Amino acid sequence: MLKQILNLIRILPFFFLIGNAVSDDSWRLIKEEEGVKVFENKKVKSGWTSFLAVGFFKKRLKEIVEVLLDFDNKHFWAPRNEFAKVFKKLKNGNYLVLEHYKAPWPIDDREFLFEGFVKKKSDKEILIKAWSNTTYPYKNEDAVIAFAKHVDIIVEELAEKMCKVTFSVSGNLGGWLPNWIKSFVRTKWPIQFFEGLRKELQIERKRDSMVFRELPFSL
Repeated sequence: MLKQILNLIRILPFFFLIGNAVSDDSWRLIKEEEGVKVFENKKVKSGWTSFLAVGFFKKRLKEIVEVLLDFDNKHFWAPRNEFAKVFKKLKNGNYLVLEHYKAPWPIDDREFLFEGFVKKKSDKEILIKAWSNTTYPYKNEDAVIAFAKHVDIIVEELAEKMCKVTFSVSGNLGGWLPNWIKSFVRTKWPIQFFEGLRKELQIERKRDSMVFRELPFSL
């Protein structure tokens, strides 16, 4: 009986957070599917893509972080991702990561050259933060180099094998894009990202991410 009560206490915050995923008035709920909520910033710049997505996973914090930092295998589960690779480690300890996303014809593919780091905010909260590096000399004539002001992923452990993941993005995809693609990126893509992550977490895959290996803290 005591064990059942303790389990209920652990689970209650999870249900509370589903209904209160975002309390900031600047965000508006635009889509909800498969337990994932997607919000749009009311003050987004014209031509920019901005969203915040929230989902819950019955996995340990370490397992989720390891998959998110496994760039070599990201193409197996992240929607439209053709490849992702760590370019180099910078002198300040941040990493350069190149990600290529396939677009349907006749739209040009997009590439992001991210700079980022991983921070342990507490024993139960990890931040994966990235943004576009505009100083490193990189060009690709076969793809549009898109710009991200920020790509933030926060993984929070709510209870044993229960985590909340908050994924926020703000940026400009550049070049010409039809409205249906803009809508897809803002609404369906985040949900597919969470669905893909959920499936990938069930797969026993060999992972040897340099970023995960070199974390300056323990998980």
